[in-house]
Amino acid sequence: MKNFLKETAADRKIWIAAAVCTAVGIVNGIRVSPFYLHFLNGLTIAGFAVLILGICKWFWKEGDFVFFSWKPKHGSYTKYRHEVIEERRGEKNPWLTAGILVTVISLILSLLY
Repeated sequence: MKNFLKETAADRKIWIAAAVCTAVGIVNGIRVSPFYLHFLNGLTIAGFAVLILGICKWFWKEGDFVFFSWKPKHGSYTKYRHEVIEERRGEKNPWLTAGILVTVISLILSLLY
């Protein structure tokens, strides 16, 4: 668990995605007043969008969309799906972590509102 937290904290993609979500919230807050309310709205919507991207990548990594690329010439479907899952096992998913992080931050900030 300690190594996972260290790897997560060192992953730049997570922090870049969180910074983009924060920038979206700031731009939305500047565009419409009151600032804090619309900043929270923009941050929450951007966080949910990144979270949805992360969930889709998680499904992709687990082979849930493999049926669309399987052809009978590949052999059995279960064998092909297992091969694809093994091939994608090393893929990282920074979108999911960033989406969870931004959503939790927006929840905490909304409690302070």
